[in-house]
Amino acid sequence: MHQNNKKALSLISLKALDMKTAKGSTIVVLVAKETTEDSQEQIPPTAVPILKEFVDVFPEELSDNLPLMRNIGHAIDFVLRATLPNLPHYRMNPTEHANSRGRLMNY
Repeated sequence: MHQNNKKALSLISLKALDMKTAKGSTIVVLVAKETTEDSQEQIPPTAVPILKEFVDVFPEELSDNLPLMRNIGHAIDFVLRATLPNLPHYRMNPTEHANSRGRLMNY
């Protein structure tokens, strides 16, 4: 469980995790732990090849600050009275389609 009675950051609820695992979804878990220079923990041997492969991704020192704000404007230009294309993105069997449409209409 949690060491030192610290609360862990949970980005997904236990119920959502159970639902994903029941569906057979692939799940990736990232566990972060603060360490100090005097800690004696070793990097697990299974992680060493990954760290070597992506050595250019991990900086030598991490900044304590957020990056500076940039002057980038993100916008989507809309055309008046334009309609969105209503095309199916993937095929669905008629039973599934009727079921999905029914759930959408009841929402």
